[in-house]
Amino acid sequence: MARTEVSGKLINLRVREIGDTDWLTLVCTSDSQYQITNEVSTKRTNCGIIKSLAIPDFNASGNAVQNATPTALEVSYQAIKAWQKAQTKLQYEYISDADPATGLTEGEGIDNFGLGYFTDSTVTASAEAGGVMSFSWKFEGTGFLDDFDESGS
Repeated sequence: MARTEVSGKLINLRVREIGDTDWLTLVCTSDSQYQITNEVSTKRTNCGIIKSLAIPDFNASGNAVQNATPTALEVSYQAIKAWQKAQTKLQYEYISDADPATGLTEGEGIDNFGLGYFTDSTVTASAEAGGVMSFSWKFEGTGFLDDFDESGS
């Protein structure tokens, strides 16, 4: 069976304020992660162990280099800070761009989406030769994974 690898360079976090039509891409990322977890309840009985799962909890995080002059369709530290301060709920996509070299279309490698908030941002400044300002970010999902409607319908 042939294997088609998904390039990490093509994975992006895109966000937009609810009601907006244009996606804004978090630029200059050096790495990112997307985590889905389910809380597990365990009950031990004389009939065996019973486990039940809660709905998935989800979040994204990563690191980026600050771009002080993003385009109108890009997001950098200043926008994340503003959304975080204002507690702005955003729509997001953690999605792979199309990769014509491998034949993958947009979102074929990964396409997670929903609603959430930027909840953590940390700036790091380096005075070493070639040092630049970088920052880490965390985005916490709310509602239901792969759904822009919090009611899940």
